[in-house]
Amino acid sequence: MASNGEQWRAAGLRGHVLANDPASEGGGPKVGNANRGLWKHFAFKAASKIGIDPYERAVLAVFVRDATNALPVCTSWEDQLWVRYCALHEALIDRNLASVPLLYDRNNDFLELEVPPDALPPAAIFESLEKNENVYIKRAAHEAFHVTQKNIVLDTIGSFITHVKCQLLPGDSTPSSKSITSPHFLRFMAHFVLISKELPISIPVDEADLIVEEYVKLLTNARKVYTYFSDVLGDDDVIDYLHLAKYYGLDSLAIARRTVQMVVQSGVLQMDVRDTPVRAIFITQVNAVPTASEDRQICALGLLLTYHTLHGDAFWCANMLMRRFLAVGRVNSALAVRKYLQQALQAENYLDVLMHSDWLTASLVDRTATPRDHDNGDNEMADALTEHMQYMAFLDAMRVQADWLSLWYRRPGSSGVGMDGSTSVEYREWVLDLKAITKNATEAFESFLDGTWLLPENNEDADDMEADDNEDILREMQLLRDIY
Repeated sequence: MASNGEQWRAAGLRGHVLANDPASEGGGPKVGNANRGLWKHFAFKAASKIGIDPYERAVLAVFVRDATNALPVCTSWEDQLWVRYCALHEALIDRNLASVPLLYDRNNDFLELEVPPDALPPAAIFESLEKNENVYIKRAAHEAFHVTQKNIVLDTIGSFITHVKCQLLPGDSTPSSKSITSPHFLRFMAHFVLISKELPISIPVDEADLIVEEYVKLLTNARKVYTYFSDVLGDDDVIDYLHLAKYYGLDSLAIARRTVQMVVQSGVLQMDVRDTPVRAIFITQVNAVPTASEDRQICALGLLLTYHTLHGDAFWCANMLMRRFLAVGRVNSALAVRKYLQQALQAENYLDVLMHSDWLTASLVDRTATPRDHDNGDNEMADALTEHMQYMAFLDAMRVQADWLSLWYRRPGSSGVGMDGSTSVEYREWVLDLKAITKNATEAFESFLDGTWLLPENNEDADDMEADDNEDILREMQLLRDIY
């Protein structure tokens, strides 16, 4: 203002500054108005004059705690709240100064100074906004976020959290409950509750937990939690994120299951495994390394392996990945599933860690005499265990075949036959190694090419696939038998 040629006005607006204020910042000389009370007297009279510009009157009114003459230019809830609290702040300063003997500002004893009415206390300030004549300000005062701010300021947040909890209960369809249950406000309240637990703020624990629970349900329905976990798959910290979710009361089991479901739905479950020519599979796919998408789906198994109760889900998902990878000839991707399970469970024979005794018991029971009970989870997992072991037998055979081919291509040159008709030591050793690995390869292939590879234990299941709940699985297993 002074730089625009309004030096007198600038100096006049500094009249409210307390002289030699010990609380003022800086190490220089203290400045201020020794006749602050007199200045406020005339500033109040100026703010009360009708002929002066209303905004200039409002500026002066703010300095002298005159809310009455400042409010006419305030058209929002925030502006009116700020003016009211400025008036309260100035009133508290004046009250404290009046109780302390001062060495200045004594030239006004002969004057009867006019001062504005006492400022409203905090509770009355918010009540005035809720009953404001301006319908927009009155409506804004009842908005959920503004009501929350009021309760924080008035230190009644505990009772407000209880109120929010009651609004979240089923059956409340009032306008206020709709505002409180809006996604944005529920998100704000959930984060506020979590922050409050780390601060010295007293809040009702059960009611606060219910708010967080409702927010988690909202995220669950919107799939936001699952999307986040699917996005960070492959990160070293993804399991830590899952444990953190459990720590804050989220359903970590449901998060793990749904995240894996989302990942495979956008991956192997989109594959059309029925119309791919077998010859094209072996020309283009059989030697291919796992893609980034396939690695991500395999890493999703880690979420299921985190909890013992989800090992059955992990087993079923591993079978699905292997079955689908093999159906399109991606043998190395199926091998990658096996390697991941070995690394994640830190055991080469990971079945000892993964399978439950009930599955093994069910797999040893003769279930061909009576129809299989599809509601029996142990029987279904026993079938999954049998299917998985057959995939392992196939992958073992493919690994031995790869070793056989590698040895075959390392055959010594010129058949290893010398001028005298004898064979070299190198050639004889190669022949012995070839015979040994050929025997191993034969045994490995015979272990799954015995006519029962991937056949259901009850042949009626295969003959009547339309009546079977797992007809898609049986059809894909039959496809693998046709291919391999």
